[in-house]
Amino acid sequence: MSECNSVSTPVEKGTITTDHSEFLPATVPYREAIGSLMFSAIVSRPDISYAVGVLSQVLDKPQQVHWSMIKRIMRYLKGTEKCGILFQCNEDVFHRL
Repeated sequence: MSECNSVSTPVEKGTITTDHSEFLPATVPYREAIGSLMFSAIVSRPDISYAVGVLSQVLDKPQQVHWSMIKRIMRYLKGTEKCGILFQCNEDVFHRL
């Protein structure tokens, strides 16, 4: 995925659905990918929380469409790797402690 094209949103409008495609084989690291994305969503990337939360609902029987959505989230993260959360603090707070 290091050479992938980036996308501007983590999910397309109306695409979080379940179709009737084949289920993913057990060799596809779907759960591992969801776990990694969930960690990123909690720690530093809340912008992917909705998409990851929806995809985590199908951990028992993911389909090819869900794997494609995971790859889209990863392409979104690749395109926005310079974005992040900046926590700032007023210096007066430290003086009062």
